[in-house]
Amino acid sequence: MKKITLIGSLQGEHISDLLNRNGLKAVYIKQKNNNLLYKLKVAYHCLVTDYVYLIYIGYAPNRKFLKYLRLLRKKIVFHWIGTDVYNCIHNSETNVQYPLDITHLAGSQLLHDELKNIGIKSIIVPIIPFSMDLSIMDMPDTHRVLNYVPNGRERFYSADVVVNLAKRNQDIIFDVVGTDKFEGINEIPENICFHGKVSKDGIQKIYKNITILLRIPLHDGLSMMVIEALAKGKYVLYKYRHPYVYTPDSNDIEDIDKTLKKILKSKPKINFRGHDYVKKYYNEDEMMKLYKINKIFGE
Repeated sequence: MKKITLIGSLQGEHISDLLNRNGLKAVYIKQKNNNLLYKLKVAYHCLVTDYVYLIYIGYAPNRKFLKYLRLLRKKIVFHWIGTDVYNCIHNSETNVQYPLDITHLAGSQLLHDELKNIGIKSIIVPIIPFSMDLSIMDMPDTHRVLNYVPNGRERFYSADVVVNLAKRNQDIIFDVVGTDKFEGINEIPENICFHGKVSKDGIQKIYKNITILLRIPLHDGLSMMVIEALAKGKYVLYKYRHPYVYTPDSNDIEDIDKTLKKILKSKPKINFRGHDYVKKYYNEDEMMKLYKINKIFGE
C-alpha cells in the first residue's frame, strides 16, 4: 500500500480523508507551530513514506527540505491552491527552484493556466471538502447578497466593490461575513450587514436568507464558497468564469453592477443547473479518477 505524507494547508485534511477512503495510506501532519517537535515529526514521516505531498506552495519553498527529500529519494507532489500561485507570479522567483521530478497539481483551471505562463506544467485536481453540505436550499422571495471579507483583507477581497454596489442598489441587503467592519473605508451604506466571524451553523442560517453570492477577489483558486453556493442552488456573481455563474465583462464597477442588476431583475428561483453541475463533477469518484488517470501515485 502506497504511503503518503501530507504537509501544509488545512486542506490537506480533506485530501488525506479522500485518499484513505480509496485504498491509500495517507497521513496529514497539521502544523500548530514550527517548533523542534513538529520538525522531528515531519522528518520521521518523510523517512518512512513513499510520497511527500505539499499543499500550498510558497514562491520559495524551503530548499534544505527539498534536498532532504531528494536524498531520501522520495517522490514529491506540489498542490498549488491559490495565493501561492499569486505570490509566485508577483515575485522574482519562478520555476527555477522546481526540478522536473516534482509532480505539480493545480486546484483549478485558472491556476493551471497561470502556472503554465511561468513555465510550470501541472495537472488539474480540485480540492473538495466532502463533509460540506451540498444540499439544495429553498430560495427566499427577495434578493439578498452574501460576501466574504476576512478581517484586515479589505483590499484583496474588494470591500470597496461591495460598498459601491450597496450604494448603487440600496434596496438590497448585503451580508458580509468574516469581519465586523471595513477598515479604511468611510461612509458604509446602511444596507451592509456585518456578521463578523461565523460558525458553520451560522453560515448555514445566512445561506437560507440570501439568493446571491458575490465574490470579486484580486485572485482566487477554486473557491469553496462558490462551489457551496452553487450546490445550494444560489446565484453566483464571480470574477472568474465557471459553469453556471455570472461573470462581468471586466473588473470595472459598471460591468460588475450591470451583471448584478441582470440577476436582480428576475424573481429569485433555485439555480438547479449549478447544483447539478457540482454534484456531477465535484464528487469523490470524479476526484479520485483524476488521481488515478494521471497516475499521480504510480500505477
